[in-house]
Amino acid sequence: MSADSIARVDARRTELGFSPYTVTGTTDRLATLDWTRAMVRQGRQAEVERLCAHYGL
Repeated sequence: MSADSIARVDARRTELGFSPYTVTGTTDRLATLDWTRAMVRQGRQAEVERLCAHYGL
């Protein structure tokens, strides 16, 4: 997942009204770019992409 992709996820999340600090359910794991970057570094990009697709991020 490129830096551009991560930025797009964050921008889309913000457009949908998800605050970095006030989200509910599983989306709280998508609430910060730090989490996304950590997941990608751990080789878990597919999980990030599945969650993004599921939540329309």
